[in-house]
Amino acid sequence: MEISTLGIDLSKTTFHVIGLNALGEIVLRRKFSRKQLLVFTANRQRILIGSEARGGAHHLARALRDKAMMSG
Repeated sequence: MEISTLGIDLSKTTFHVIGLNALGEIVLRRKFSRKQLLVFTANRQRILIGSEARGGAHHLARALRDKAMMSG
């Protein structure tokens, strides 16, 4: 399963994620906790991530960026 883009629906405790391949086909639909999401994205190659523009989005974006920088 090659994911090129992730779409994340933000909430307080869980995140609904849809992964798309290079053709735009949905290849993943999952619900994650914050910790699970950080682990999931840290173990992937660099991908485009889209999310809602809310207050929590900036915090999550920084956490995803920092986790990616630490893993490789």
